[in-house]
Amino acid sequence: MPEKNGLCFNSVAEKYEQWRPGYCAELFRDLFAYSSLPAGASVLEIGCGTGKATLPFLERGCSVTALEPGTELGRIALRKFGGWKNLTLRNERFEEYDGRDAPFDLICSATAFHWIPEECGYPKLRSLLKDNGSVALFWNIRFPAWGNPELFERIQEVYRRFRPGSRPPEREGLSRYSSCMNSLARNGFCEIQVRVYREILEYSAEEYLGLLNTYSDHAALPPEIRIPFEEGVREAIRASGGSLSVENRQELYLAKPGKDL
Repeated sequence: MPEKNGLCFNSVAEKYEQWRPGYCAELFRDLFAYSSLPAGASVLEIGCGTGKATLPFLERGCSVTALEPGTELGRIALRKFGGWKNLTLRNERFEEYDGRDAPFDLICSATAFHWIPEECGYPKLRSLLKDNGSVALFWNIRFPAWGNPELFERIQEVYRRFRPGSRPPEREGLSRYSSCMNSLARNGFCEIQVRVYREILEYSAEEYLGLLNTYSDHAALPPEIRIPFEEGVREAIRASGGSLSVENRQELYLAKPGKDL
C-alpha cells in the first residue's frame, strides 16, 4: 500500500487504534484557550485516523469536518463517533479536498501534517481559514527506556545491528516537527506558540512491539530484518525486568493567519 499521506496505516488500522496513545487534556485546554473556540465553531481535522484527537472537539459542540483518506481508519473513527451529528467524515486527502465546508474557525492535525508537502499544505491552511481563525498542529513523539539508560543502550544495540541507519529522536529540545514553525512563518502565519506535554507510559515487551508495528518505517521492514529485530528488542526488555517505560512527548504548535496576506 502506498505511504502517501499516511495511507500505509490503513492496513494496520485496528493495531493503530489499539496501541497509539491519544492526547492529554492539557493540550486541548491550551488549544481552546489560544483559539477562543466557542461551541458551534467550525473545525477541520486533517488526517483524523481512528479519531485519537477528535472527541474533545465533538464534546465542545464544534462542527467537525474530519478528513481521512484511509477507509479502514475512517471506518474505526465512525464506529466510535458515527452517532455524533456534529461530525462529517470525508475519505479524502487534504491536498485533494475542495474546501466545500470552509471557511473554518480552526484547522488542526494530530500526528499527520508531516505527510503533506509544505508547498501545498501551508498555503492551503490559510486559504481555508477564517481571518480570525487558528491552526493547531500537534504530534506524539516517543522516547523509549525513559529512566533506564542500560535498557536504552541495549535497544540501541539492536538498532545498530539490524537497522544501522535508524537513530532515536534527541531527548532534549524540540523534535524534527519543530520545523513547522519556520514553515508557518514563511507562509504568513503569526502569533506562533509552542507547548510541550510529557507523560510516562509503561509497556510489556509485546505491548511495545505492538506499538512499533503501527509506525510506517517499522511496518515496511522486510521480514528477514523485522523478525530478528523484534526478537532483539523483546529480549532486551525481558532482560531488564520485562517492562519498558516510554516518555510520550506531545508537541503543540499554534498559529494565526497574518493580516497582510
